[in-house]
Amino acid sequence: MNIRRELKFFDDVSSRYDLQLQAESVSEGVRQYRTLFHEVGQGIETGKLDVVDGLVLLWGTEMVGSFFLLCLSWNYTFPLLSSSYFF
Repeated sequence: MNIRRELKFFDDVSSRYDLQLQAESVSEGVRQYRTLFHEVGQGIETGKLDVVDGLVLLWGTEMVGSFFLLCLSWNYTFPLLSSSYFF
């Protein structure tokens, strides 16, 4: 139910501020990401997959995002090197 509320929020804001939220083209990675979630959702609706499978997918994608943020944060702990270091 929360996802519907979030989607409605984006629709409301885009309408209020006349924003275009639909991308004209998407990358292959985004296309595969959407396909993954669509296939798992279809599997749950048809009874081929359990809800736990969907929860594991959500958990896994959240963990990847958290790990990516952790790596970026760790990277920023190093001082910037001067350009002369590389040349």
